[in-house]
Amino acid sequence: MFSPPPDRYFPRAPLSRRTAAFAIDLATIWLFCAIAGRSLFLLAFLLAWFTARIFIVLKNKGQSLGRYAFDLRVVDQTGRTPLFSDLLKREAVLGLASMLALIGFNALNPANAWSLLLILPLGVDCGWAFAETNWRQAFHDQVAGTLMIQTRRGYSLDLKLKQIVAQLQRRMRQ
Repeated sequence: MFSPPPDRYFPRAPLSRRTAAFAIDLATIWLFCAIAGRSLFLLAFLLAWFTARIFIVLKNKGQSLGRYAFDLRVVDQTGRTPLFSDLLKREAVLGLASMLALIGFNALNPANAWSLLLILPLGVDCGWAFAETNWRQAFHDQVAGTLMIQTRRGYSLDLKLKQIVAQLQRRMRQ
């Protein structure tokens, strides 16, 4: 179980931002896999997932493309970027669930409604964060001893989108 040091404050990341950042990462990886084709799906997914979610994170202070877009980063118990072994544990659990979900979505048609069951592992893994009330850790975070926190380093995509929507609403009223 994750227990951060009592003298250190970590600004918890809201689940909505975590979900949006994960969706950006998964969509980017899915696009890469779609270009590679069905015959190379598994190899392309593994290559893209571990590049985007481990190697880029190690070089970019705990941020992937989606996490950078939403001002998030993954840290270990000391507040630093996790080690390669911790990221490998974390992303192996999340990557397997994500790969099954993508296979389920790709196989979805009226004759294969069972493919929706392949989405369940991802739902259970990420749903763990809703049940855990202290630090809102998903199962893959608890396995690796990591935590998603907010940071000032990033693009703040959600805040910029809110500003654009507010401007559009003001213009529509005038």
